[in-house]
Amino acid sequence: GGGASTAPATRKVLDTFVAALKITFFDLGLAIDTYIDANHAAIRRKAAELTALNQLAAAVSSSLDLKDILDKIIQHGMQLSGSRAVCAALYSEENGRFREWIAKGLSEASIKTMLFHAGGAPLAAMAQGTCIQASDAPGRAYLLGEAERAEGIHAVICLPLTARAHTLGVLCF
Repeated sequence: GGGASTAPATRKVLDTFVAALKITFFDLGLAIDTYIDANHAAIRRKAAELTALNQLAAAVSSSLDLKDILDKIIQHGMQLSGSRAVCAALYSEENGRFREWIAKGLSEASIKTMLFHAGGAPLAAMAQGTCIQASDAPGRAYLLGEAERAEGIHAVICLPLTARAHTLGVLCF
């Protein structure tokens, strides 16, 4: 009778082991599904970005009008960056000031005060030839003005617009 009494115990251990394996593989399956879904979402985002960049390249190459090109850059820039406001300002090296601008998502008052004061992020981006960030975060070199805060803007990123070593202006998101 020794073998008969261990059979139910062995069966119980095997059933417990099978149940633990089922739980482990179910959890592993969920983790793999989550990983695959995250990768698919990342691939969809990248595909959307590449589509927008291709559309932008086609739009830019189909026009010779600078304002038209900037308008298309703004439209696609908003799409790519997720920004709710974008402004492209053209700079006159002869006059030392911005001469015209195209903006989406901003009031006229905000554009004038955000882009045209000395020592601001847009002029610094042009002078340094690099991306400059402005926000109200402590320790930030470039702070936002009242007009930006009034419009609910929390941060601005300014990129210089250059062509063949000439400064054309600035693009702010």
